[in-house]
Amino acid sequence: MRAATPMDGILQMRFSALLIALFAVSTQSHATDSPPKMLAAGTDVELAPFLWSWMDPVTFNEEGLQKTAAKKDPLRPFFLAFRLLTIYEKTKDPAALESAKRALDFMLDEYQPATREAEGTRWFYGFDYDRGIKAPWWSGMDGFFGPMTLYAGWQVTGNERYREAAIKSAKLMLRQPSDGGALWRDGEDCWISEYSWKGITRDKEYHVLNGHLWGLQALYMLAEASGDKELKDAYQCARHGTISRLPQFYNKTDTWTWYQLVPRVINPTHYNIIEINLAFS
Repeated sequence: MRAATPMDGILQMRFSALLIALFAVSTQSHATDSPPKMLAAGTDVELAPFLWSWMDPVTFNEEGLQKTAAKKDPLRPFFLAFRLLTIYEKTKDPAALESAKRALDFMLDEYQPATREAEGTRWFYGFDYDRGIKAPWWSGMDGFFGPMTLYAGWQVTGNERYREAAIKSAKLMLRQPSDGGALWRDGEDCWISEYSWKGITRDKEYHVLNGHLWGLQALYMLAEASGDKELKDAYQCARHGTISRLPQFYNKTDTWTWYQLVPRVINPTHYNIIEINLAFS
């Protein structure tokens, strides 16, 4: 038996924190009948994963939005919109709110590549990924975070368009990736796919932990705020899938963790950090 190391304690904390947090969020909605709080008004701890990077205030204008959208990465404009909503909640700066609404309207009306149907909107990545994934591909990260951001926009503005788009678009992601969604279903276990593309099959799913957890938190927050049963059931399935699969993310000696399972890729330190943030959020 090898001697324990400081890293063992970090990894065990990561595992334990995730399990504790997952249990807590599955029961907290039953602990009170108080109305859901404003999504963009959470504490820095609650919203840590969604406020992860530094953002230059020059980004908070039309030019910044266009430069962000030009990357053809739908997570980025939604990240910008949510940051602006959190700024508005803290400062009540009308300029922040106007910029947030502009970003949300842009994602609903102008962003490409995307499909816009009566049943909801799907946003795609417009660049080839380095693992041989050809554009357009999609992800459960923005697939759930985008709708969560739209719902937060409805909470602030009262614009029913944002709420309707949030619920419809999130439910599109409840389909399996092979059917254009982002949620693999295996009985009571579900997994949120970070990388999905036309023609994906189960054996090609990467099982990326940080992307799954990001989508999981966004799905939870949206489900609790909206009270939608279908979204709540999907969250419970994905939560159960997290608990079932989590031990697979440790190497044989429990000395480090995997970024993904297929194929196994070592986890960079900064992803351990963000996963701990997700656990405590």
